[in-house]
This record gives sequence, C-alpha cells and structure tokens, in this order.
Amino acid sequence: IMETIVEQNPNTAIVLVGMYNPFSKWFSDIKEMDDIVSEWNKAGQSVVVKYPNAYFVEIDDIFLNTNEDLLYTDH
Repeated sequence: IMETIVEQNPNTAIVLVGMYNPFSKWFSDIKEMDDIVSEWNKAGQSVVVKYPNAYFVEIDDIFLNTNEDLLYTDH
C-alpha cells in the first residue's frame, strides 16, 4: 500500500496511526492482547522508516497512562 501511494504521489505525506488495546483496563490479565498490539505497532514503525515522508503516530500510550476514561459512553 505504501509503495502504491508513493508511486502515485511521491510528495505526499503518509501518516500511519498505531493501534491500542481498548480493553486493557478491564482485562489487564490478558497480556496477549497487549503483545499483539505492540507487535503490530512495531511492524508499522518498521515500514514507515523506509519512506522519507511517512510518519508513525503512536496512540497506545494515551490510553494506557491515564486515569481518565477516554472512550465514549456507549462502550
């Protein structure tokens, strides 16, 4: 996908937004979910570094390091 974007528009900026585990507060004993998200984000970061106009935005720390409930009330 990244190659196709760069081929079609070599000057474009690409922003890859990382993933987060929305259930980590409620199911903190299930570490496999955190491991999967972490590996997915590492893979995304390793792809982004290959393209000079690409950026990776990590978001999992926003949800993990807060006492605030950031999910919408219908969760």
